[in-house]
Amino acid sequence: MHLADNTVVIVPPVAEPITIEEVRRFLRIDVPGYAGDTSQDDVIASCITGARKAIEDNIDRSIGVQTLLVAADSFDQLAVCYPGASSATGIELPYGPIRSIESIKYLTSDGQDLTVDPTSYRVTETPPQRIVLKPGRSWPAASYEPESVRITYIAGMGPASRIATTTSTEAYANDYADDYTGSLIVNPAVPADRYTISEALVIALRLLIGHYYVNRGALTNPAGPAPELPLGVQWILWPNRSSIGI
Repeated sequence: MHLADNTVVIVPPVAEPITIEEVRRFLRIDVPGYAGDTSQDDVIASCITGARKAIEDNIDRSIGVQTLLVAADSFDQLAVCYPGASSATGIELPYGPIRSIESIKYLTSDGQDLTVDPTSYRVTETPPQRIVLKPGRSWPAASYEPESVRITYIAGMGPASRIATTTSTEAYANDYADDYTGSLIVNPAVPADRYTISEALVIALRLLIGHYYVNRGALTNPAGPAPELPLGVQWILWPNRSSIGI
């Protein structure tokens, strides 16, 4: 069992990690200071969301802060979802990083729907983050039935806060026409932390969005295997994969 298969998004990200304006610049649709073509914004927005979800599934991590629900038949089933795991090592949830646990609920054999005392467990800080019991505590006895145990949690990397400056509109336009170079300078506006999406993942998102935008038709035979991510995107994503279930 892989817990990602038993995980649903309760509250999606309120915003995507990169904006339509950023993608327009990357795709060379828009030049700052000049009237931009906004007729493709709906297509771009769809490509952004699709690329984010594809990358999330590939690396088993959440891009964008979201509320998730994972369910299992028992606490033991939650704990042994990856090789070598046990109830002693804790519960490693999919699609981290974990920001907070909203609730851990379970059904009892007599039909009660109860909540685990939040003071009985904690979330580890370093990867792979896990829910671990505090000394002297144990998981309660839950009725062994579908979705007997349900964990609701907030996870995900937030967008990097960036500021963009240009040497001049004319200089940027000239460079843009010849070769998309460094006239548009994007700098971190605030220090990154472990919840900030890395620039490597931002690049992977841009590349995959561009791939989706250009290749709008079917990428493979419907009867054949699902299309793979572009090789350049795969190379970027590989070191960013979560270890859960791998």
